[in-house]
Amino acid sequence: KEKIKEKENKYKNLFNSAPIGIVRTTSKGKAVKINKKMAEILGFESIEEVLKHYTDLFSDLFVNPERRKEFIRILKENENDEVKDFDYQAIKKDGSHIWLSMNAKITNYYQKFFVIDAFVFDITARKNREAKIREQKEELSASNQQLNAYNQELVAMNEELEQSFEEINLLNQRFVKMIELVSNMKDKTLISEKEFFADLLESAVEIIPEADY
Repeated sequence: KEKIKEKENKYKNLFNSAPIGIVRTTSKGKAVKINKKMAEILGFESIEEVLKHYTDLFSDLFVNPERRKEFIRILKENENDEVKDFDYQAIKKDGSHIWLSMNAKITNYYQKFFVIDAFVFDITARKNREAKIREQKEELSASNQQLNAYNQELVAMNEELEQSFEEINLLNQRFVKMIELVSNMKDKTLISEKEFFADLLESAVEIIPEADY
C-alpha cells in the first residue's frame, strides 16, 4: 500500500509540475481533471475554479463550438484514437481569447461517451507572429501592385514622349526641307505669283506626301 501511495504521489507531483497543460475530458464536453499549468494558461489560480467554470467545453471553452465537434469527429475517425496539433481558440477566465494546440488520445470507452487525455500548449504568441507576417506580406503585395501600376504608367508616358519626340523631329526635318525648298527656288521676282505657288506646291507634295492638298 505504501508503494502504491508513493507512486500515486509521484504521479500527482509530475502531473501538477508539468510545464505544459494536461487535461482529461469526455466526449460529452465535461472537464474531468486538469493540472496547475492548464489552470494558469486559462487565467485561473486554482484547479477547482477551472472545473467549476467550464461546465460545458463546447460553449464555455471553445470560441467556436463547431471546432470542438470537429475535434471529437477526428478522434472517432482516427484508427489510433488520437489527434495531433489540433489548434483552436479558447476563452480565458477574463473573457479574452487565446490560441491553444492539443495532442490528444482516447483512453477509455464507455457506453455513451469516451474519455480523452490531452497535452495542451499555448500557441498565442506564435499565432500572433504568423498573423503579423501575413499582414506584412499583404502590405508588401499591395505595395508591389502599386509599384507595378506606377511603372506601367511611366512606361506609357515614356512611349508617348518618344512618339512626341519623333513627331517633333519629323516636323523639324520637314521645316528644314521647306526652308531649303524656298531657298533653291528661282528668283520669285522673275516669275509670276501663280507660277511660284505652283512650284512650291509641287515640291511640298514630295516633302509632306500625307497632306490633303
